[in-house]
Amino acid sequence: IPLAIAAMPVLLAAGFGIAMNLRTGAVVLLGAYVALTETEYNLLEMLLKSPQRVISRDEMMQKLRGHEWAPLDRGVDGHVARLRSKIEPKAEEAPRLIKSVRGVGYVFAGEVVRVNIADE
Repeated sequence: IPLAIAAMPVLLAAGFGIAMNLRTGAVVLLGAYVALTETEYNLLEMLLKSPQRVISRDEMMQKLRGHEWAPLDRGVDGHVARLRSKIEPKAEEAPRLIKSVRGVGYVFAGEVVRVNIADE
């Protein structure tokens, strides 16, 4: 485990090789650090904390920006697309991790566990 992930709590989507350290903000994918913007990090955290639950665009915008989503606002979709490009190989073909739910929002399709590993 990389040093930045060793000081936990951490969210693990082990089947997908993703680890998110909630204390340091480090995100690791298959052993390599992933550089995320603050919005991408917050979006990934929101999805990992509620796996297999559809999160509406309204809820995402409320948590990310503090206001409701408007039907013509494609901001959330753009953030999700950029996040997918960083954590999902071939996301443009068929996303496996972050799936779209037409007319509603997005869902993290994998299982996620929260673990606490003591600082070394």
